[in-house]
Amino acid sequence: MRQMTSEDMQKYVELMQANGELGDWDAERVGRMATQEGIPFAEISVIEDEARRFLSTACLAPAPTGNPPSTAQLGWVASDPGASGQGLGRIVCLAVMQRARGREFREIVVITDDWRLPAIALYLKLGFAPDYDSHPSYRARWKEILQRLKDFGAGRRPA
Repeated sequence: MRQMTSEDMQKYVELMQANGELGDWDAERVGRMATQEGIPFAEISVIEDEARRFLSTACLAPAPTGNPPSTAQLGWVASDPGASGQGLGRIVCLAVMQRARGREFREIVVITDDWRLPAIALYLKLGFAPDYDSHPSYRARWKEILQRLKDFGAGRRPA
């Protein structure tokens, strides 16, 4: 595991494209991530294999607007589908969380999509708690997500 550099742009794009859950990626989008979202390459952690191919990534990002300055965000978590089940997402998330703690952030948040059940399961195992109250739809959405996670854990395919 290491921090990404600007020379890693193509490998990062390849990982994000292979993951397939976070939209279309190209060098321009990664550049926007750095400039508009304020995520420098040094804040992006990556795990690579012996061939130096990226297998998993996560980053320490500025928290969404409205959060106190002592809040950071765990963001852009992705793993190569071929590395699924190896615990690499957990490892890279823990590294980012440790870096946030070392910088004395008092809180770290994560934002994801309702349908990303494996990611949500990971975030819950890492100690993140659902936000039931920030939006009127959240309580019902979380009820459905938690039921789908229960079904998913029981071996039934999520809807």
